[in-house]
Amino acid sequence: MRALAKFILRGRIQAIAVAALGLITLLPVSSAVVGLVSLAKGVKEGILVFLWISLLPLLTQQMGADNPLLVAVTIASLGIMVFAAAIHGLLASWQWSLVAIMVFAALCVMAFSLLMGSYVDALVTALQAMLLEIAQQQDVEISMTLSAPLVLGVLATVLFFGSVMGLILARWWQALLYNPGGFQKEFHSFALDAKLAVLLILITVFVLSLPTDYLLWVYLVVFPLLLAGIALAHHAVKQLNLGDQWLAFLYVALIMIGKPVTLILVGLGLADSIFYLRSKLAEYKKIGRAHV
Repeated sequence: MRALAKFILRGRIQAIAVAALGLITLLPVSSAVVGLVSLAKGVKEGILVFLWISLLPLLTQQMGADNPLLVAVTIASLGIMVFAAAIHGLLASWQWSLVAIMVFAALCVMAFSLLMGSYVDALVTALQAMLLEIAQQQDVEISMTLSAPLVLGVLATVLFFGSVMGLILARWWQALLYNPGGFQKEFHSFALDAKLAVLLILITVFVLSLPTDYLLWVYLVVFPLLLAGIALAHHAVKQLNLGDQWLAFLYVALIMIGKPVTLILVGLGLADSIFYLRSKLAEYKKIGRAHV
C-alpha cells in the first residue's frame, strides 16, 4: 500500500489514473486518492484532481448509461473528500472531520432533493421495480414500499460512509509515507468531546421519533460514536497486550451479530467521551505493573 500511495503522489496523471481505475472497477479508492492528494499536496491540487476525475462519470452520463442522480452522487463523494481533507489538515481533529462529512453529505442530499426531484422519483421507481423482480424470482412477498425520504437516506448514508472510509484510507496512506505508525496512534486516541457526544445522542433520539422513512439518517449521527467505541477497543487491546485475535473477534461479531455489538460500541464511545475511560485503563495498567 505504501508503494501505491507513493505512486499516486508521483504526479497528477498517476493520481488521476488510479482514481479512474477505481471508478471503472468500483474499487473504493477514488475518494481516497482525492483525499491523499489534498492532504499531501494541498487543497488546490486536490481540487484539480477532483475536477479531472469527475469528467469520467460525466462522460458516462452523456452516453446515457446512468441516472444523472447517480452520477451526481459519485461526483459529490469525490468533492466531499476535498473539503474533508482540508478540514482535517487544518484542525487535525477526527471528530470535526466526521462532523464536516456528515454536514456535507446531508447538504448534498438536500440539494439532490431540491434540484433533481424527478430523478429521485425515477430512482425510487427503479429500485421498487427491482425489489419486486427479486421477490418474484425468490417466490417471496415484499411488503416494503420505497419512498423518496428513504432513498435519500440511503444516498446520504452511502455518501457519508464512503467519504469517511476514503478519508481514513487517505490518512493511513499519508502516515505510511511520512509518519509510519502515526495513524495507529492517531486512531487509538480518537474520542469525542462530551458535549458533542451528548448532542449526537439527542439528535439520534429526535430522528428515531420521525417516521420510519427517515430511520437511515440515524446511521450518520451514530457512526462517530461507533467509531469512537472501535478506537477505544483498539486502544485497550494495544495497552493490555491482548493480541490481534481480540480485534478479529470484535469485527466478526460486529458483522455477524450486528445491532447488539453496535449498541455496545456506541455505548463505549459515549462513556469514553464523558468519563474518558482511557485514563482509567492507564491507571489499571499501572496497578497491574505494581502488583507484578
